[in-house]
Amino acid sequence: MRNEFDVGGRFLLGYGGSESLQSPATLWSDEAKALIAALGVDIARFDTAFDRTLYPSLGLARGVFFMREAFGVDKLVTGDPMRMVADDIPPDRMNARPPAEFVADFPVSADAKAKLVEIFTSTRDPLPGRSAAEKRAFLDGVSYRDWLVKHWKLDEQAADAFYGRTLDFFAVGTDAVSASEAFDYGYPGFGGIGLERDEEAVKEMDEPYIHHFPDGNASIARLLVRKLVPASRRDRRWRTSSRRASITAGSTATAPRRASASTARSSRSATARAASTWATCATASSSACAPGTACWRATSRWCRT
Repeated sequence: MRNEFDVGGRFLLGYGGSESLQSPATLWSDEAKALIAALGVDIARFDTAFDRTLYPSLGLARGVFFMREAFGVDKLVTGDPMRMVADDIPPDRMNARPPAEFVADFPVSADAKAKLVEIFTSTRDPLPGRSAAEKRAFLDGVSYRDWLVKHWKLDEQAADAFYGRTLDFFAVGTDAVSASEAFDYGYPGFGGIGLERDEEAVKEMDEPYIHHFPDGNASIARLLVRKLVPASRRDRRWRTSSRRASITAGSTATAPRRASASTARSSRSATARAASTWATCATASSSACAPGTACWRATSRWCRT
């Protein structure tokens, strides 16, 4: 899926579903790499098409935003020293500050700041005397938040400083990410744990997150269709927008807003078929659907026959 917009007669393109080819050089099978090559995608070109130094060259760095509702003040603290999984910024260009300097600006108590710095820098093992297998099993069974609160003695407010860090990659907070996953993906608090990180996670951390088209992986789906159904090339707009989806990640592609007559006829036919398939619910509840039908969604006003 992708997003298309007509802004003042200009066609703007962006991704609306999955964004990127995740670690294709290190994690993909030979078969998957061969498929991408057969579609005409040159993975190596992303290395020169994607400007990984743009933000560092502007003096920018990652930061943490503290919200008033949780910390009593709205505050942005920049210079985050923690690496991110699936990152496009080179590790040596992060414009990061030392942990103590970074944490010093957090809107938390002095005691919490001291513990946070310890989490970033300490080589203490919170699980002494356990074997590697026992440690891994323990980390698998505890959330990262509980790891911080129960084994590093952070108070709830200080633990909240990490809560949103997992949202970008895991799409859930630290209370739903295991300590084992947090360790594998470079989160602080494991400097003395004495375990080897998961090999696949290491590759995801080390390979830059740069392999995406302006419309994300929608380009891959479209290239597959074009390969399997050569007649699809006859749609003029399809050819134009596909050709203009340059591999400069994050860029905006432009193309005329045209559709062939056959495309318009297909759209009308699809609409007619949909009208014969869906009927309006009396209310937005599944019980409103007639016997033998089902609501499209629990909160939908549509029933499907």
